[in-house]
Amino acid sequence: ALSATYTVTNTLADVTLQAGYSWSDATEKLTVAKNSYAANYNADTANYNPFALNITVNVAKAIPAYTVPSGLIAVYGEYLSNVSLPEGFTWNSNSLLDRVGSHDFPAVFTPQDTGNYAVAVVSVPVTITLSGSVIDFDSYVKTKWNNLFILNVRKLHEDGYNFTACQWYEDDEARDTGIDYSKGDNRTDVFKEGSVYRFELQTPAGIVRSTKKIYTTATVGAPALTTVYPNPIAAGGQITIEGIPENAENIKIYHISGQLIDTQFVGEHLRVRPISIQMPAISGIYILKAGNENGIKIEVKQ
Repeated sequence: ALSATYTVTNTLADVTLQAGYSWSDATEKLTVAKNSYAANYNADTANYNPFALNITVNVAKAIPAYTVPSGLIAVYGEYLSNVSLPEGFTWNSNSLLDRVGSHDFPAVFTPQDTGNYAVAVVSVPVTITLSGSVIDFDSYVKTKWNNLFILNVRKLHEDGYNFTACQWYEDDEARDTGIDYSKGDNRTDVFKEGSVYRFELQTPAGIVRSTKKIYTTATVGAPALTTVYPNPIAAGGQITIEGIPENAENIKIYHISGQLIDTQFVGEHLRVRPISIQMPAISGIYILKAGNENGIKIEVKQ
């Protein structure tokens, strides 16, 4: 069998035959659907009569011409199906867009003439931006003492929100900036019942806004448990502590054997923001306790 690749202009004349053979109609166009073509044999007319025969020509589908889509922009947290493609292209999957920046995603280009042209799998770049995305207020904010909001910085970073600044709003008026918003140092300085609070994060990819939270005292829960990171940590390294309970006067580090290793005093002003303390220089398993909450196990590695 002979072989060829489909093109719009290819005819049997483009397929070379052995000496003595010729095509019955060399102008006939090649197609993928047809693989048997009429030919003649007339090499030795002195001794043999010419005869007709069919010759097999396997025609492969051609790679279609296309232009890879460009300039596609999506919002972090959406799905790939929300990103529109030009006619003829479809996404190969419906991935969750959870990585900021430019990333390639597989797509399929289906030509109009699928009989003669192959379906092509292509990589299409999509720029994923945080700009315009909205995140849930309560998922990233801790509320304490009816007068303090604290961003869960660790969770924001884990979820890809590497912000450089934060602006807090009360009833759409700009208030504090930073990772926390305090109404004041006095117990009478509390959030307004029925007021609407939100925040905006400035990120390298644009502004990220939170949903609006209507404040009521009924929504204030118990203080969040202490979280520490990184864990495990290198021997002698600095560990960060968030969400220190209101009743915590100090932070204690115990060896797993029960031996008290270190005690660090916690000032009232330090409870509202993450603090860092140094872990022991000897590897092992340690327990960190803040106030009356249960201890958190920390692995120290050399």
